[in-house]
Amino acid sequence: MATATKTQKKTTATKAKAKPAAAKTRGKAGAKPKTAKAAPHSRVERAADLQVGAILVARDTVVEAIEELREKVGTRKGAEKQLKKFERRGTVARNKAEREARQASARIEREIKRNRTRLEREVRTLRKDADKQIKSVRSDVTRQADVVSTRVQDAVAPIVDQISKVTA
Repeated sequence: MATATKTQKKTTATKAKAKPAAAKTRGKAGAKPKTAKAAPHSRVERAADLQVGAILVARDTVVEAIEELREKVGTRKGAEKQLKKFERRGTVARNKAEREARQASARIEREIKRNRTRLEREVRTLRKDADKQIKSVRSDVTRQADVVSTRVQDAVAPIVDQISKVTA
């Protein structure tokens, strides 16, 4: 075995010396052609590689998240800092929601008031128009009644005169 090792060392040393010399003489034009790539993976190998790769990526993501969390919350001071940060964000979000709710409420109240005022104005106008029409119709009916009454009296008067002459 010892002789085999010495022989391998000599051969390796000889090849190492020969390579630079051969490379100089060949140059770029004489470079060895690339060997053909290995046969493509089988579908089973690809599926296995895909699953292993996905698991490793997921593992790396979890490790990074844990490291980031450990950096932020690793100490009591860091944890308190994060809690205060969360509290501030919660307060800001709550205040924003309350402000938006107040604004929406005020906007709806303004809209309701505007609509109510407009409707009241329209009702007032319609009521005035209706009152005018009622007065007009009433005066027309009264006038027509007076005309009819006058005509009836005028038509009845000669008959009454004739009846009173006959009875008298």
